[in-house]
Amino acid sequence: MSVPTAVPPASSPPRARLESWKSIAAYLHREVNTVQRWERHEGLPVHRQAHGKAGSVFAFTDEVDAWHRQRSTVVTPSAGGAIVDPDTATTVPGMQVPARGAASESEAGTPARPPAPLAAASGRRRADERRTPPRWRSWYLPVAALAIAAAVWFGWRGQSGESTTGLGAADVRSVAVLPLRDVSAQAGEEYFADGMTEAVIARLATATNLTVTSRTSVMKFRDGTSSLPAIARALRVDAVLEGSVTRAGDRVRVIATLVDARRDVQLWSGEFERPIENVLALQGEIADAVAGAVRATVRGAGTNRDVSSASYTHYLRGRVLLDENTRTALQQAIREFDAALVADPTFAPAYAGLASAHDDLSNTIIGAAVGAGGSERSIAAATRALELDPDLAEAHSALARGLMGQLKWRQAEASFRTALDLNPSDARTHLWFGEWLAVKGTADEAVASARRALALDPLSARTMAAGAFVMGLAGAHDQALPVLRAALAMRPDYFQAEFFLGINLAAAPSTLGEAIGHMESAARLSGRSPEVLARLARLLDRAGRDEQARAIARELLARREREWIAPTAVGSAYEVVGQRDLALRELERAFAERSRGVHLLTRTSQSDALANDPRYRALMQRIVAE
Repeated sequence: MSVPTAVPPASSPPRARLESWKSIAAYLHREVNTVQRWERHEGLPVHRQAHGKAGSVFAFTDEVDAWHRQRSTVVTPSAGGAIVDPDTATTVPGMQVPARGAASESEAGTPARPPAPLAAASGRRRADERRTPPRWRSWYLPVAALAIAAAVWFGWRGQSGESTTGLGAADVRSVAVLPLRDVSAQAGEEYFADGMTEAVIARLATATNLTVTSRTSVMKFRDGTSSLPAIARALRVDAVLEGSVTRAGDRVRVIATLVDARRDVQLWSGEFERPIENVLALQGEIADAVAGAVRATVRGAGTNRDVSSASYTHYLRGRVLLDENTRTALQQAIREFDAALVADPTFAPAYAGLASAHDDLSNTIIGAAVGAGGSERSIAAATRALELDPDLAEAHSALARGLMGQLKWRQAEASFRTALDLNPSDARTHLWFGEWLAVKGTADEAVASARRALALDPLSARTMAAGAFVMGLAGAHDQALPVLRAALAMRPDYFQAEFFLGINLAAAPSTLGEAIGHMESAARLSGRSPEVLARLARLLDRAGRDEQARAIARELLARREREWIAPTAVGSAYEVVGQRDLALRELERAFAERSRGVHLLTRTSQSDALANDPRYRALMQRIVAE
């Protein structure tokens, strides 16, 4: 909405101006997107001036203040100072009228700003006016005006935010939390904003019945160039939560806005500020407020205990590194989680992060030379996390992965199901459980679990590749192939997508040559990971390219003398060079040590000579025997 610029009389004092969208948003304690939406739909008085081919916006603070007073939901102070919505007679949590004598911003030498809006869109205001009797208005509005004037005078700013749960709010069942913008004064705090984004996602997913998109997909939109409706369509969600986080010393402030992205209508906005020690409670308040705005069910209170600033800082750094999923990043993540636990040995989420990092690092595809014992370290950290917090979904998921690696199938299933009960929106847990289902022979359920993960994390090449791998384990190669091609279109240098594409193409003799090409790319991109080389050697052997296959096998056997290589990969090398007894010995060692990947042997094709060996068939039965 464009408002003609008003020219004050010559005798008038200069009017205070806000010279950009950013300064208008800061004045109102809201995001730029929010104030632009107010200007379009609710008449926020913003002026435009043209100069050359460019243009800029500005606003007068007195006009903004007047608009804000007219827009805000009418409030009256109740006994005890809490703010009450007179239409519903309910107390707005966290809202207090400052005590008499409190210093205002004006008295402190800075211009007074309007309070953060409590509610609601113009449509709701009109509905309120229609059902308010005239006699009620005769005293309702003067009291309301006094309450608002008092709030402005004392520099009051609400901490709970505004809610516009009108038509359509009850239809919101899925939410994407966009990357929180770091607006801290000091540099180098991006990790904190990213970590807080993931923490809010996890809290919403575990504390409400909303479906919440995974962090890896929402990170695609951190540049802020896409419209909210476009983001909602890409992520297949009903609503989008956007906002910013500020860390100043040992205090954290989060400003957030929830938008029904299908209609571009704001449902709720709020501002929250706490000492960093209370950051878990802050995350809970955000989750509760969002759930209330869309009338979602709150499933649990979550963990609201205090955590030291040092511990939480190390924890957030570890979370960001964990998502990178490279050998170097995972090793650094372990150091960060260890540091978090030195600062606070009772912080359960740090143990859960440590369990996930140890499990990821032991992945033989990544090629980390961690030796045996990766699943034991993961199980130990996850068990300690659950001793401290039995309802921590990530810890149940990490424990399940470790138990599956130990071939404790029934215990793993129970832990997977508990993790999904606590957090149905965790795409990674759906992937791992899909792997469990595929190995245990329930193919349709495995594919369904993989597809659920893809729906929760639709723009992640990592999730696409892992989901397609699960489909392939279940025998659904025709469904896996287009997913893997889409992952490579999104991320052409992702070696795991090349690796899984090679595995799935190799299922059909007609595409064996193409499979070898993708496996060669995976070997190059992974830095000649032993697991990838072992697979490549076996594919070459199947294609009759014996000399190339044996050269790779000899490379693996030579490397074994100077670095740790998983016994499953060593077994493949011996298989290619025709030493069946040594191959079986290595597979037996993998079983005895519960080496990473041994649980997948039953779904892995071998040479006819090895597959028909009675000793091999007996080993396969022992793997799934529990």
